[in-house]
Amino acid sequence: MRRKILKSSKNMNKDREDKLYSNSMSFYFSSFKKKEMEIRFFFILIIFSFCAIIILLRIGYLQILCSEKLVKFHDLLSLRTKKIKHDRGLIFDRNGKKLAINVTAYSIGVNPEIVLKFNDIKEQKIWKQLSIELKIPLERIYQKIISSKNLKFIYLVRKVVGLNVRSIVNMKIKGLHVFRELRRYYPYGKISASFLGLTNVNQVGIEGIEKSFNSILNGVDGKKIVRVDKNQKIIEEISIIKKDILPKNITLSVDIDIQSIIYELMNKHVLKNRARVGMSALLDIHTGEILSMVSIPSENPNGYFHGCPTKMTKNRVISDLFEPGSTVKPMIIVKALNEKIINRKSIILTKPYKIGKFLIKDVKKYDFSSISEILQHSSNVGSSRIALVMSSEEILSTYSNFGFGKSTNLNLFNEKNGRFPLSQKKLTPIEKATFSFGYGFMITPLQLVRAYSIIGNYGIFQNLSILKKEDGLFFEKRVFPKKIVQEVIEMMQHVPLEGEKSFQKKIDYQAVIKTGTIKKVNNAKYVHKYISCTVGIAPISHPKYSLIIVIDEPKAGNYYGRLVSTPIFTEIMKKLLNYIKYKDTIKNCHHIL
Repeated sequence: MRRKILKSSKNMNKDREDKLYSNSMSFYFSSFKKKEMEIRFFFILIIFSFCAIIILLRIGYLQILCSEKLVKFHDLLSLRTKKIKHDRGLIFDRNGKKLAINVTAYSIGVNPEIVLKFNDIKEQKIWKQLSIELKIPLERIYQKIISSKNLKFIYLVRKVVGLNVRSIVNMKIKGLHVFRELRRYYPYGKISASFLGLTNVNQVGIEGIEKSFNSILNGVDGKKIVRVDKNQKIIEEISIIKKDILPKNITLSVDIDIQSIIYELMNKHVLKNRARVGMSALLDIHTGEILSMVSIPSENPNGYFHGCPTKMTKNRVISDLFEPGSTVKPMIIVKALNEKIINRKSIILTKPYKIGKFLIKDVKKYDFSSISEILQHSSNVGSSRIALVMSSEEILSTYSNFGFGKSTNLNLFNEKNGRFPLSQKKLTPIEKATFSFGYGFMITPLQLVRAYSIIGNYGIFQNLSILKKEDGLFFEKRVFPKKIVQEVIEMMQHVPLEGEKSFQKKIDYQAVIKTGTIKKVNNAKYVHKYISCTVGIAPISHPKYSLIIVIDEPKAGNYYGRLVSTPIFTEIMKKLLNYIKYKDTIKNCHHIL
């Protein structure tokens, strides 16, 4: 029993010793681990501190010593120079109707390199569908891409209206791009084409009003520096480096309703007379505003996607030159009456006569003629005998006062000043004679109709304008006495007006006209080709409008002005005055209401 107790006691002592040893060892190891952890932590702290110091030094180096270089590098990646662009200005007629507007169009382009790499143009159905959508033969598309395979981008079509864009985008053709752009559109097409002109594909005017007023309609593009993201989207505007000038709309003096009336009638008669060209211009006598300018034939400018001026879009009223013929005889009479070379009751010998080897004669022979009869018969003999008494300076200054050889100051593209001698020129007798009946110098239809507006304004010169004038902004200058011009107008009332009876029957107006039948020049020689011209003013009781009709090379049989251009003048003036009368009636009705 005692042995058992002693043995048990020994075992307990041994367990106690083992436990103490275990506790002492665990304490030793725990303190060792703690020191190890502290060492590790300290070591890691040193490493982090060292890294932080390196980073801070690097940051300081970059921020202080390399900042300019880094900013430049960043700017190189993100800064772009962008144009400040605006939509082209609109063009209105005098009543606010839109003559030229901007419409949404689409351009289709491709990257030939990508297209040829990922597509089989001739075999894939989507390319056949694209060909149908673009209305371009597939073979032509293929050849265009193949011929440009070294380029990064080409257009298939540019600024087309009416494309099914959604269908094209849904084709998901690799390398094909669709762009939304603006293009010019002319609501009145060929009716307004000759004076409006057109723009090219980049919205730059290349003909007519569009070119003449291009800087006003387009303004001036500005430039700005912007910051973009990786998708090239603008995220910040930095600065403006060139200030833009905003485009402006312009309002013309033209009345598009009147323009339409004259265009339709001119087109009808040009076809009827099988003429090469027809021209017409209408002025407001009291303001100098151009209400209409028509050139036939004309072309619809909306068909020219790439802006292609042709003879069809040319404004012949301001650019075509011709000898005015007998239409200038009233001007010689005005000057002769003013200088008291003749008076209203003068009788002039009008038998044919010679100047050197040149015979001066009329279509019909008249022994003697009054001043009224000289105008009525359009006598070359009578007007030339009067001119022979006048000095060279008097003849040239007369035409100069009526605006011949001078700019109209409209600043229109392609406008001609005519071919007219200097005022110091000494005219020979034959030159005096030919000048008196409108040969030996050349003018434009617009210059001639302006001369008749001076007659209609009783001797007052009015500056022309293609822009609508504000009330009161009129420049006037008297160039001939009112009494003298009125006398000539009264004499001109006896000039026969083709279709005059029917003209006067339908409306209570009367026109004063002068006709001309002019031989054309080819290679410095007169040929058997003619220009028929009629110019006049109406209504005679209080002249308001000056109108000219020019028919170049009529081939339907007749070529005399009284048989070709005068009936057109009559019909146009009749419709025009009825239209004005109707408008005034409507306006008065609205005023009463």
